[in-house]
Amino acid sequence: MNVKNTKFYRKIFGSVLILSLLSIFLAGCNNYKDLDDFRVEFSEDHSRYYIRGISESGKEKEELVIPSTINNARVVGLGSVYAPSYFSSPNLKKLFWSGGQELNNKRIIDACPELETVVFTSACPSDYRSFFLDSYVWVFYHDKKLIRIILLNEVKEWILEHEDLYYVPDYIIDSPSPNVYFNLNYSITSSDFSDEFKEEWFKAFYSKILNKENDELLRRINEDLIVYCEQKNYDIDMLQQLKSDEVVDFIFEFLSEHVYEELKTESNILNHENYTWIDYIEDGERIKTMPPEPTRDGHEFTGWYLDRKCTQKADFKSFVKDGKDTTFYAGWKQK
Repeated sequence: MNVKNTKFYRKIFGSVLILSLLSIFLAGCNNYKDLDDFRVEFSEDHSRYYIRGISESGKEKEELVIPSTINNARVVGLGSVYAPSYFSSPNLKKLFWSGGQELNNKRIIDACPELETVVFTSACPSDYRSFFLDSYVWVFYHDKKLIRIILLNEVKEWILEHEDLYYVPDYIIDSPSPNVYFNLNYSITSSDFSDEFKEEWFKAFYSKILNKENDELLRRINEDLIVYCEQKNYDIDMLQQLKSDEVVDFIFEFLSEHVYEELKTESNILNHENYTWIDYIEDGERIKTMPPEPTRDGHEFTGWYLDRKCTQKADFKSFVKDGKDTTFYAGWKQK
């Protein structure tokens, strides 16, 4: 084969390769579309969504909220390794994020030059597992500036107590705490906790039982255990033979409500405080971004109030931050 033919075949091969790659790229783009503020990618069965970037309308806004679900399907990823420029905005200053989603693009700080604050609205620390364990925190660190990361104090304390699981840089701990709280204003149950958090929680709780760290709690647990085992025809000694995941299931099943309430208090975590949304604003500023309307089984949401008994309706048009922390309470009417 002469040199001229070799060059010809190389051109043909190169053209075919480029066309093949282009067809693959375009096929992938068929799953991309703009929904509200974001460019999203969805799985073929629409069971999962990935937020790959910011839409043209979203780029005009200074504050954006990362949704946890789209069309009742879970959002599992944020950003794009292959198209990092998608998640860019010339105007974005504050990002609200519940956490719990895989972060695929670690260049958000470069793509959004005006970004100043990221507010984590989730009340459950286990939602931050991938965020801290995989060192995604460094996406908000730059030689020239640090992005403020707003976390509840209770979340910071919990994470610092579990340094074997989570690592938090100083700049996050030194970030200001939220000063605006939206409270769900009703008693939560175990169903409000993520399965991952419950597993960690009950394993730690079982460790307290084995180490006899709380005599009164141990006495009450033993009483419940005896009653429970009698009802189930179990031998208490069988606990020593259970695997860790079986222990979690076993403990969760037999725990009575009064022990569960004490467990929530002892865990030093904020779920029992009912926060559904947090924010941080400077004095003299107004709230620009409101939380999604909360839902509750068997109840209708009636709005946000300034008091827990829901007698004073909140007027967000006139509300201005005045130096003290502010809590708004959800109002409910039974259906």
